[in-house]
Parts: sequence; structure tokens; C-alpha cells
Amino acid sequence: MPSMTSQEFAEFLRRPLVASLTTLRADGTPQVTPIWYESDGEAFFCIFGRDSVKARNLRRDTRVSLCIATHDDPYQYVIVDGTGEISAEGVAERCYSISTRYWGEERGGRFARELVTKGDTVVLSVRPNRVVTESTA
Repeated sequence: MPSMTSQEFAEFLRRPLVASLTTLRADGTPQVTPIWYESDGEAFFCIFGRDSVKARNLRRDTRVSLCIATHDDPYQYVIVDGTGEISAEGVAERCYSISTRYWGEERGGRFARELVTKGDTVVLSVRPNRVVTESTA
């Protein structure tokens, strides 16, 4: 399959597809989680609980992979291997941005406020070391 052009890549990343985030357990086995994401073109961002399995794995080993794929023809996917960094900075803004990306202004905004109110959400930023794109389009 051919790789995506830079324009196809940018358009693909604007779609609210669910990503599969892979982190590594203490024994080295992969732990995969479906997750919402967004990208600014240079990094990928996700939100989750600071005490989640993902967060514990990342505190121990910062290597991560994201796989974002369509489920219908024309099949496309992006695989990102990189280094993840967890931060409590910018949580409110990132919660709002990601939540409204997937659920729209009303429902997403409400969900983001709930996450921020709980106070246990962190932001994962993934800096890619390698990106693979494929497209049957």
C-alpha cells in the first residue's frame, strides 16, 4: 500500500478516530488501550487518569506506540512509535479540546468539565521517533 501524502496525513489526523495506545507492563508485555487523541502536527496528545495502568506503565518506561486506523474501505492507518511524557500542565485546555473533538461542544464540554473537576487527569504527549502511514485510497 502507498504511504499517505502530507496533505492526506494532515486530513487523516483531523478525523476523530479512536487510537490504540500501547504501553509496556513491568514484565515487558504490551498493554493496549483504545483512547481519544489529537495532534498538533508535531506531537500526539491523550488524556487519562494519573493512576491508570497506562500512567503507571509510562512512569516506568516512556516507550509508546499509537495506531490510528480506519475500519472501512479505503483503509488507512498511521502508526506512531515514540516517547511519552505525562504532565499535569494544560489539563483543562487539553480535556476540552479532545472531548469536544469527539463529542461536540455540548456533550464534550460537559465531559471535559467533569474530568477537570475530578482532578486526577493527566496529559500524555507523544513525540514521534518513527511514523508509518499507509493508504489504499
